[in-house]
Amino acid sequence: MLAEFLRQQAGSCRSLARATFDLTTAEKLRYMAASLEAKAETLDDKQTPGAHPLPGNGFSTNESPG
Repeated sequence: MLAEFLRQQAGSCRSLARATFDLTTAEKLRYMAASLEAKAETLDDKQTPGAHPLPGNGFSTNESPG
């Protein structure tokens, strides 16, 4: 949910960057958009199913107890 919000904010930054005539401001907005997208991607990676221990056996789907 937070990742989606960050992506929406990144989209807003990109839209503002396209709408402005000030090249310095546009560059900063594009940088902000890229940073927000990277943070959203990091959050998605942390929330990937199977990345966290499962209740019961203590292992994720990618690990084995042996």
